Amino acid sequence: MEQALRSAAEAVRQDPAGINSALALAIQARAALWLRDADGAEDALRGMETFRGRWTGAARETTRAGLAALRRNVEQATDGYRRAVAEWRAMDVPLDLALCDLDMVTLLGPDGAAEETLREAREILERIGVTPFLERLDEVSRVESSSPAQ
Repeated sequence: MEQALRSAAEAVRQDPAGINSALALAIQARAALWLRDADGAEDALRGMETFRGRWTGAARETTRAGLAALRRNVEQATDGYRRAVAEWRAMDVPLDLALCDLDMVTLLGPDGAAEETLREAREILERIGVTPFLERLDEVSRVESSSPAQ
């Protein structure tokens, strides 16, 4: 995750308004969120604000939801993820939809995400064959479900 964060930030630094910078910022935001680095995610979100379009809008919504989850505002995070998922579905971008679902499970835990979210992420990731993200889904599902109730 640290390498993904550094590489994405470097890509944006080299070409802040470049054609791939919005994607690099989304990668930077996700890596920061998974590292529980709210400041890093906020930096990426600020960078995303300079880009327009539906895809970037959905990436911003996903990042905002993740930040709400880090701040333990579960209701705001859940609502944000619900909006982001609807946007990803409307654009018919399955990988981004699955990653949004994975973000939700990672940051809210499997108990904070609907069972449908877990199934949807797994189905898409298996169909696409993205083994590292499937392993991540298994890891966060297993870690949370084996934790004692709070």
